[in-house]
Amino acid sequence: MKAIVLTIPTLILAATCTPPAADTPATDSSTANSPAPVQSAEPAGRQSRYTSLTDCTTTLSKPDEAGYRASDCPGVDGFAVQKIEADGRENLAIQPPKDRSHSLRLPEYGSGGFSALGEQIEWRGEPGASPDALIVRYKVVEKAETPERWTSYLIVASLQATPCVVAKIPPGPHQNDEARRAADDTMRCIAP
Repeated sequence: MKAIVLTIPTLILAATCTPPAADTPATDSSTANSPAPVQSAEPAGRQSRYTSLTDCTTTLSKPDEAGYRASDCPGVDGFAVQKIEADGRENLAIQPPKDRSHSLRLPEYGSGGFSALGEQIEWRGEPGASPDALIVRYKVVEKAETPERWTSYLIVASLQATPCVVAKIPPGPHQNDEARRAADDTMRCIAP
């Protein structure tokens, strides 16, 4: 039996000559908790900014009422964000500057199943201007008989006039790009 002996310089040379992996996604969109960094060219004049949904301050807690908890989370350009948790479901309320708070009614888009928000909000808009859309990951248990299986959607919401959901992007290899296209397009509110 012959033994193959490779020296360290040979291994380094082999590693540097190995071609890069073919276009593999940075994250698995079916399980990721947040939008992936932009990998394709941005539409002219559009940009993304991010805020956390984990760095929030609890403002109201009623554990005896289906585990109700409301938390204030960071927003951008005067937009206030409230994360609401109750009965195993999560929701967002967005308060535009100088306006009242508007619930996005996310549990209705998840067919009423248990749900959880991702870790951040992606705010979309023109550079130097307030955002006109947001994108958030929304994981939902769609079948009661398999509560361990979550489906990870991206929810796109318009911030123009009254904040509302304009798209629910299903899991797929280009989920993040599809959500950004929806956020950068003409936005019309959709029913749950």
